[in-house]
Amino acid sequence: MVLSHPRLIRPNEDPHRPVPVSTYRVPDDAEPSDPRMSLIASKLQGYLDAVGATKEESQFEHLYQTLDLARSGPLY
Repeated sequence: MVLSHPRLIRPNEDPHRPVPVSTYRVPDDAEPSDPRMSLIASKLQGYLDAVGATKEESQFEHLYQTLDLARSGPLY
C-alpha cells in the first residue's frame, strides 16, 4: 500500500519555550592579525575607555561592534 498523504497529528499542548541559540563573542583581549586593524582596535578601545563606555549602553553599541570587527570578530 502506498500512502500519498501523511497523517497530520496535532502538536501537544505543552507551553512554548525558548530555543537555545548559540552566540559568539570576541574576547576583549583578542588581537587582530593585521597591524592596521590592531591600531584601529587600540584607538577605539582607548576612546571607549576614556569616555567610560560600557557594552550595555545603546549609544556605544555600534562602536563596540566595530571594535569586535577590527579584532576579527563575526560580521553582524
